[in-house]
Amino acid sequence: LPPKRSALPHLEQLHLGPFPPPFGAEVLGSWDQMLEFLMPPRSESTPDPTPSLPALHTVSVTPLNLLSSHGPSARFFSMYGAQLENLATHDLSPEELVERAVSAGDFAVSNNALPTLLEHCPNLRSLIMTPLQRIQLPRARRLAHARLERVAIFPNSESYTSAPERIVFSLRQHLGKLFDEFTSGAFPRLKTLRLRDRGEFSCLVPADSREWIQEWQQKFEERGIRFENGDGVRFML
Repeated sequence: LPPKRSALPHLEQLHLGPFPPPFGAEVLGSWDQMLEFLMPPRSESTPDPTPSLPALHTVSVTPLNLLSSHGPSARFFSMYGAQLENLATHDLSPEELVERAVSAGDFAVSNNALPTLLEHCPNLRSLIMTPLQRIQLPRARRLAHARLERVAIFPNSESYTSAPERIVFSLRQHLGKLFDEFTSGAFPRLKTLRLRDRGEFSCLVPADSREWIQEWQQKFEERGIRFENGDGVRFML
């Protein structure tokens, strides 16, 4: 018999998995089974079932499997995305899922997880994301959202790590491409971008990256966006 589905009409916040994941831990398995459990059952007689989480407004889930548009993760956000106001997640799909797709012959795999989530969540106000993983896939679509007001970018690990200059340069490049999207005009209501300068991002404090921080602070402020450090205050240069 299939497992009985859960109806939680008063659940407002859902947190699945640590965020950020533990330093050095293997990539966590996807939460497809749990998300499937939280979805109302589908049948030919009820093609559009009533949502079982009508009060849900905040979700923290990592990692996600959005490589399949018909999988539980995609269907979960298709059903509940419009009611979400706060979301914390990874930018990329889990590494083992990407490798499985590539080994199966899907060489067109791209990182559309975040654009897909933003499309499914039109009323989102706050986004917390961890954009760095070992497999960096190209994105076929650029980011955009009409109502998003706050973005916080977290490192994969909160543990302090030193890095050679070439790694710091690569990190600045990767974040710079992401910042370009947030300052492109595609986020008209964005008011705050917070960079949590801890762990892997500790090399991005002004003492080590003054010119880079200053450049982006100016670009953000020209667009009316407050650029904050991990403590929620403006970078002191």
